[in-house]
Amino acid sequence: MASDYWLAYETSAKRALSFNPSLFISVYSIIAAVSMVLITIRAIFVTALGLKTAQILFKQILHSILHAPMSFFDTTPSGRILSR
Repeated sequence: MASDYWLAYETSAKRALSFNPSLFISVYSIIAAVSMVLITIRAIFVTALGLKTAQILFKQILHSILHAPMSFFDTTPSGRILSR
């Protein structure tokens, strides 16, 4: 979004006479680099959080199954358990 604002600001009619291509490309490159770094950090954060959540969910499911009463497994057919 910052790149859109920069592009609109630098190419406006008011700034047309004082347009400096090297400054324009430099600022645009800096904005792109910062965006790439932030997107990479976000991707790593989402991946780590998703992995941690999956591990917690698996531990809770395993705990629930291992601590279920045996009468549940005796009275419920295995096909009904597996189809869930």
